[in-house]
Amino acid sequence: TVLRQRFYIAEEAALEPERLTISSEGVSLWARQRIKTLKGSPKNTESDVPEGPVAVLDVDSFYSDFLVLGPGRYVFSRSILNGANEIAANEELAVQTLAREVGNSIERAGSENNGAKPVRILISGATTAANRLADAIREQTGLPCETADPFDQVKLEAVAQNTVPESERNAVSWTAMIGMAAQPESLEINLVPDSVRMRRQLGRHANLYSRLAVAVMAFLLAASFWACIHFFSRREQLQKVQEAVQHTMPRVMHVERRKAMTEKAEAYLDTRSDAARLLDAVHPAIPADVVIDGFELDLVRQRLALRGSAPAIRDVRAVVNQLDGSPLFRNVREDGAMSSDPRTGRFNFNVICTLEDEV
Repeated sequence: TVLRQRFYIAEEAALEPERLTISSEGVSLWARQRIKTLKGSPKNTESDVPEGPVAVLDVDSFYSDFLVLGPGRYVFSRSILNGANEIAANEELAVQTLAREVGNSIERAGSENNGAKPVRILISGATTAANRLADAIREQTGLPCETADPFDQVKLEAVAQNTVPESERNAVSWTAMIGMAAQPESLEINLVPDSVRMRRQLGRHANLYSRLAVAVMAFLLAASFWACIHFFSRREQLQKVQEAVQHTMPRVMHVERRKAMTEKAEAYLDTRSDAARLLDAVHPAIPADVVIDGFELDLVRQRLALRGSAPAIRDVRAVVNQLDGSPLFRNVREDGAMSSDPRTGRFNFNVICTLEDEV
């Protein structure tokens, strides 16, 4: 409930914190960074760099964070309800009380973690009596103590230095905030309420869907605009084509009439060509003394009819046999009975045959 109240206060101030964590996490990040810097500096000897667990005391306005840090993990953490305000009100009593609480915390850390006691104590935070506090803790615990200003590794702009006086800047502890700002990717604890996370997630989804809807609407408007332009352009082109068709229609009708006449002429010439070809095939099959009086070609029924006279019946049979042997004719036969002309003594005949398909 308290965390939610603090979070909602930040939101009412038009702030949108992405993460809500505890101060001890920021203090531990700052302390690890400082220890890492000490180990990497060539000016420090082995005695200046702690080997083993390190205790960190960060003094804030109303309370103090006490941490014991081991290699890559927390060993112990505790909040002591004694801070810089108590030291400013009664320095002697507050320093001795805080020193005793630090000694008790070290004993608890050792008992809870199989004797893993710190080998050194690092003091930071908001206190003007840091040196006296270090002496009292050193006397209480027997461990080496050192004080550190978290701003030693921070470069403040001139605007920030002039805006916040040093007295006010030292009234609270900036250690946790500096540690979080230096290593934000290393933060693991996030106490943002689930309701706020869900609300933000829904807000992001709503924003995304709104943008998607706007994009879809823009696309539909653009498509509609293009379709309208395309439609009117094609309608104008169609109107021009129709006008051109109406203008050329008399010429088209004239060409169509000429085309029909040409097709009739070609059909007539094809018929004459077929008749001439058939006569060329019939002529060798007719004996010299056989006379052909009539020639009828029916292309629709694919039939050829010959009418003539011959001096003898055998001559008629010869004509039938000759035509039947031609590749252009089939089903060659006499049509009706032959009759004899009493004046000339010749036999009148009619011969019909069917044309082959390739004709």
